[in-house]
Amino acid sequence: MSFNRIVTVSLNPALDITLWVSGLDREYNDVTNEQWEAAGKAVNVARVMHAYGSPVKAVLLAGEDNRKRYFDRLDREGIDYEAVLLPGETRENISLVQPDGSLLRLARPGFFVEAAHLDELKNRLRRLVGPGTLAVLAGRNPRGVGPEAFVELCAFLSGLEARLAVDTSSVGARELAAIRPWIIKPNLEELEGMTGRSCRTREDLCAALHGLHSGGVERVLLSLGGAGLLYSGADGAVWYAQVPEVPVKSTVGAGDSSLAGFLLAHRAGRPLEECVRIAASFGTAAVMIDGTNPPRRADLEWVYPRVELFPLAHDFGPAAGEGG
Repeated sequence: MSFNRIVTVSLNPALDITLWVSGLDREYNDVTNEQWEAAGKAVNVARVMHAYGSPVKAVLLAGEDNRKRYFDRLDREGIDYEAVLLPGETRENISLVQPDGSLLRLARPGFFVEAAHLDELKNRLRRLVGPGTLAVLAGRNPRGVGPEAFVELCAFLSGLEARLAVDTSSVGARELAAIRPWIIKPNLEELEGMTGRSCRTREDLCAALHGLHSGGVERVLLSLGGAGLLYSGADGAVWYAQVPEVPVKSTVGAGDSSLAGFLLAHRAGRPLEECVRIAASFGTAAVMIDGTNPPRRADLEWVYPRVELFPLAHDFGPAAGEGG
């Protein structure tokens, strides 16, 4: 299946603020450098896809009070976006980087979403979404949006004949069974949260993924951090991507880059195993730069040939002919 349009939907975008500080051991500590990015998981996916030449539309809720700062950064990158404005501020994620590289993260609350705001969002999406559209819903739900409202939004998009990519810790296996997404992209901790079970052994991980597939999830792209990436499909296809060790500047947004890389490759008609390799390459290259930014081409070119792919059986043992 090829998608003729990709629309990212961000209910809870964020301004990602990175401050490099001289230390945190005094009453007053100097900020030696700072970086601001318009972010949030769905927006990050749109930024990466746009940076690599793939048309994408970002639709988002945004706070009135700090909209200029947020939109200025989207405009600077040339992102095609449409926003529903709400009273209050778009939330801010603040990362304090100390001289030894240690990180302290602060998350400020953002706006509160009313039912009328979701109705306006649906009105915008009705004009943008139809058959052949992939809608990417990513990020935690904002205040005012519970799991039921999220499922209802997904049902609305499915009713417009869109397929869904979902990356959120705000819903569990029961909600995913109602949503029936084309792909989800959790990390290991999120997978454990959504399935309600430990996934630290091969058997437990296999059972968790099989449970999601039997509930209607077609594809799972599982981020494993420095250990790489695992793809599992309801059709029985399983691929593990082992990634090279790289210097880590920031892990924020790496999973979003992985999802964007997979979608870029899929949209270009690449074979499944190549989509997995590219997804792993994008996620790994993303940690090699500061802040929340699309990976650099030079880093991708270094990482890509060093990603090792292993086909696995559906119980995650070696595939036939792939091991002793």
